Amino acid sequence: MPRDKTKFKQELAGRNTSSLGKRYTYTILGILDKIKNIRPCRSAIIINNEDHAKLIELMDKYKVKHKSYPTKVSKSEFKK
Repeated sequence: MPRDKTKFKQELAGRNTSSLGKRYTYTILGILDKIKNIRPCRSAIIINNEDHAKLIELMDKYKVKHKSYPTKVSKSEFKK
């Protein structure tokens, strides 16, 4: 279902939209814009334990297959 895939990506990463022939542009923030994260590659996301539930809830909503592993990363590595 490509429509669900698009909705999931937009909720995850956000999107830029425009109206009236690109006269007005605005950004809709996704979950990754609101939480601290590291994206070492396209298919992996490293997040804090506190934000884990938000991301898992979104993935379960769209039936995305996922695996979680505990990791140790210094706080200076995370970006907002």
